[in-house]
Amino acid sequence: MPISDKNYSFLRQYYKEEFLVYFRYFVEGYFVPGYGYDELPRLIKEFREKEPSSSSEGLARELILIKESGDWDYIQQFVRKHGMRLLNHEKLEKMVDMLIESLSS
Repeated sequence: MPISDKNYSFLRQYYKEEFLVYFRYFVEGYFVPGYGYDELPRLIKEFREKEPSSSSEGLARELILIKESGDWDYIQQFVRKHGMRLLNHEKLEKMVDMLIESLSS
């Protein structure tokens, strides 16, 4: 479901770390610096197996909002701060797409 201009303005104004609780949990608890980008499929699978379905659903909702907002500069800083890694916009988009696809199946 696309975000309307009104909702997008609201989202952008209040796009704070507290909003992305599931995404923050994933980058802090699963996609930690000791793992490489190429290990994402395994980490996503581990997340799905260990966490309750409500967490997978919450993460999927946040990821859709991230993708629709297109605010990759903010997400890059978010991942840098909470995941302690710097990913370019292309890798971030691929990561978000991979997560959405895996969580939707």
